[in-house]
Amino acid sequence: MRSTTLILIAAVMALYLLAVFTAVESCKGKPSSPKCVGTFDVGNNRRRKCKRNANKDMWHYNSVTKNCTKLDYKGCGGNDNRWCKLQLCEACRGR
Repeated sequence: MRSTTLILIAAVMALYLLAVFTAVESCKGKPSSPKCVGTFDVGNNRRRKCKRNANKDMWHYNSVTKNCTKLDYKGCGGNDNRWCKLQLCEACRGR
């Protein structure tokens, strides 16, 4: 019975992660392919069009501390370690 319980827990976790990563995620400043690695980089707002893409409610994953930190994305540049939702950022822990 114990191995059945572990298999069930693993299946539920797999389904949860699948749902998190396949969820339609859209927000201003979203990179085309978010990654769980990269330094804390808020980007820049040197051009006028950057302000349209700025987002104060993004998240960065710190792979050393395994925590997510609030990120005030400026709208241009930066790296792909930017997440629209805290839950999506926290899913990096399981990778």
